[in-house]
Amino acid sequence: MSATPLPTASQQAVAVLKNHACPPGVYRFTARAHPDPILATITDWGWYAGYINGRDVEDKQAFLNAAGQALAFPPYYGRNWDAFEEMVRDLSWIKAAGYVILYDEVYRFPAYHEDEWQIALSIFKDACKHWHQEGVPFYVLLRHNRRWNRDLPKLAL
Repeated sequence: MSATPLPTASQQAVAVLKNHACPPGVYRFTARAHPDPILATITDWGWYAGYINGRDVEDKQAFLNAAGQALAFPPYYGRNWDAFEEMVRDLSWIKAAGYVILYDEVYRFPAYHEDEWQIALSIFKDACKHWHQEGVPFYVLLRHNRRWNRDLPKLAL
């Protein structure tokens, strides 16, 4: 009789999403695993997993470009807040059972432009609510927050 392999740390870190142990939303995420196995685990479920490497995201335009790439926005994406909000609430070009955005080094954007970050965060939160009403899970996981986003709930192992 073979033993069932134990889940990896990255699988454990995101299992609460698939199991609906926490409602869709924006969370501080403390798992230290490399992003690739986290994203692979999510896509194995039939969900879409987008990744934002925030190392170079220090302003609105860099964020809008990175978010557009993470969510594979179509070429007509306008790269402004209205367009970002419209796109993140549509996603008709990505057929998936759920959506997860993993955003690393998130602290850089609010450190340079806190007001702009608050707009992005608000749009992400609204998108999570929108998709929840549609019956589709949508999560945004923020890693490497430093002193930012402490008011958000923490998703941790």
